[in-house]
Amino acid sequence: MAAPEQSRSARQRFLAAGRDALGSVGPDVLINGLLVERDVAPRAGLSKQTFSTTYPKRTQGGGGKAQFVDELLTSIMHDSGWRRQAVVDEEIARRTAAADGDPRQSIREISKWDFAQAKSDPGTQLRIVIAALGSNHLGAAKAIRATYDEITTSSADALVGEFTRWGANLRQPFTFHKLGVLMTALAEGLQLRSKLDPDAVSEDLFGDAVVALIGAVADVEQTHSHIDDVIAPLVDKAIGGFRFAHADDLPDDPAQAVIDAAAIEFSKRGYFNTTRTQIAIASGVPPSILDKLFPTSVDIVAAALRPPFERLRQRTRTDSILRSPDETLRRYLEQLAILLCDNRSMAEAMTLILSMERFQTPISATELLADLHFPSLIIDPVQFGQRDGILVDDIAATTIASTLVNNVLFLCLRDPSALPGAIAATVERLCLRGLIRTPGANDVDARNK
Repeated sequence: MAAPEQSRSARQRFLAAGRDALGSVGPDVLINGLLVERDVAPRAGLSKQTFSTTYPKRTQGGGGKAQFVDELLTSIMHDSGWRRQAVVDEEIARRTAAADGDPRQSIREISKWDFAQAKSDPGTQLRIVIAALGSNHLGAAKAIRATYDEITTSSADALVGEFTRWGANLRQPFTFHKLGVLMTALAEGLQLRSKLDPDAVSEDLFGDAVVALIGAVADVEQTHSHIDDVIAPLVDKAIGGFRFAHADDLPDDPAQAVIDAAAIEFSKRGYFNTTRTQIAIASGVPPSILDKLFPTSVDIVAAALRPPFERLRQRTRTDSILRSPDETLRRYLEQLAILLCDNRSMAEAMTLILSMERFQTPISATELLADLHFPSLIIDPVQFGQRDGILVDDIAATTIASTLVNNVLFLCLRDPSALPGAIAATVERLCLRGLIRTPGANDVDARNK
């Protein structure tokens, strides 16, 4: 709040009038300059003679209007209406409560209020004027930097509070200070544009821009991610488009190139974090051709596992004819472990797809399960074993087959360093032979003592 006129000296009143004149600068100032008798003295409610008395010219030079302008620029931010932090915090709390905690709505409402406050703040106009006419004045630059520090600190403190409430952090290399600088610059840039082109700057534009900005820099999972990660999909498409535009020809076997590239990408990023664009770039197969070869990523997984699955099917069928049920099952467990370990990233992808079946498209996971139903390969040997009294018959053959396969799959994916033979032996020992020993003669004798 400005001090009452009677409590301020003539010098203070002239300087306040000068700031007011600069804040409402018009073409007359550009034509004739800042005139004391027209622009300053009337606003101060004082005479030109009082101005001359307050700023007398010195015989050795200096003083007068030059001294006034120097003091005016040095004190340019003296009457800036920047609000206190308590006011900002109160507005944030009120608008957050009104938005029922929804950050999208609260950010837009707080930004709209903040933009209106900046628009009515005389300091905003003065900073624009000084940027155009007096940026080389050391006193003015120092005063404006001090005000910017205050504004930035206020913005950063408010952002820290909000991000803490959201349980989020900032993507690298952003800090809350940098974000405060950016939001302040964005607001002032839009203020300048709105003065010259008001139709281009709607009352919602700043709020929408802040939502987009915070959405980009917020690290919700607090994984220390980088701002580059936000546009990674766009980068992939751009790089892919550039490379494909300059590519001479396709790989000799495009389908196999896609499968090989997908296996590598899945192992690096995981199935659900790998995009088809990344697979296209790594394989050298344009996305349009990739889509023709494999309409979905599930199709890539199925195509990768189908050949070894078919080899396992044929081998198990042969063993069922030539070997006993228990020997067939032991050999199957070992061959299954070898298949899964040799195709670990694809096996992991298959497991993820099937575990998320209800979130997939209606047919994708179902088709994969039908194409690569590993338990079905040993239903017959299990049933033969039950028939011959080798295996228990009070559990369904399908359940026994699924249990054997699931245990091999789990052990393969749990420990990437585990050897197939060890995995198969563990499952055989636990699932085929069981954990409880059949009481022997020594055990009976021990109980009878």
